[in-house]
Amino acid sequence: MSFLLTVKRYSKILNWKHDTYYASLMNKYVYFDEFMRFCNDNKEQFSKRDIIASLTYIHHMKKVDLLSPIFNSYNDFICSNINIFRTNISTLVHRYAILGHTKSLLFIYENVLKNNILNYDNKSISLIAWSYAKNNFYLSDLFIEINKILRACIKTMTLHELSLIAWAYSKINRLPPLEMVCLKNRVYQLLNSLDEELNAVVKNSTTEGDYIKRPKCSNAYYDIAKDDFNERNGRNEMERHEHSLENTFEDNDENKIDIHGCRKNLSQDICMIMKSYAIMNRTDPFFFFFYSILS
Repeated sequence: MSFLLTVKRYSKILNWKHDTYYASLMNKYVYFDEFMRFCNDNKEQFSKRDIIASLTYIHHMKKVDLLSPIFNSYNDFICSNINIFRTNISTLVHRYAILGHTKSLLFIYENVLKNNILNYDNKSISLIAWSYAKNNFYLSDLFIEINKILRACIKTMTLHELSLIAWAYSKINRLPPLEMVCLKNRVYQLLNSLDEELNAVVKNSTTEGDYIKRPKCSNAYYDIAKDDFNERNGRNEMERHEHSLENTFEDNDENKIDIHGCRKNLSQDICMIMKSYAIMNRTDPFFFFFYSILS
């Protein structure tokens, strides 16, 4: 069995779909100053989805100046309304991390995360860890709390969440032995289950050339894991539209997540974990396991 190691190098941030009135108006702007004037003129009518959209679009603007008074005015408005993001704070943190705006990341930590980090789910925790590490913004108290959460919920984390956590640890150049052992064991478990499942699929499926048609697989592990995943992460359509701020194209096969927390490009999560461990410990025999899985 082998995986095709094709890693798509664009960020999911590029998948933003403008699905509100004001977000649709943002799409036409090219220059930062003009866009910021639009945001300041209409900010009182913005929903939190519009605010997330605005920070997403800034990443693509020309002549961006995050020190300009016009951006500071808009950012002060966001900070003054930070409470509306408490249930979706990881998405806001991610957007500021992409922009590299450490002032806002510090504000969010002090006013939201510092006393509330234990209330977030695995997906939010992993994205928060990734976001702060991306900017080399190591807040020891924040990562101490993340370590506690990791040890408690590691058995329910998906490969994608584990890849973000592993990358965060490698970025901040930190080697907490207990957390890394827990993370490694969970990765072993998920990859072993994937290996067994895919081997069963190969054995029982029909092939056309090099392409393997994957039939619907039903076994005890699959059913239990699927129920667990749905229970923890399932949302009905109305809840997703009301609460989710990520706004990637949900009908796109690239964004469909399986029971292991893997999108279609499974190889990207595996490669990120491999790279993270390589940075932290180049002699770890962990990699020989990966190579046997991927070969």
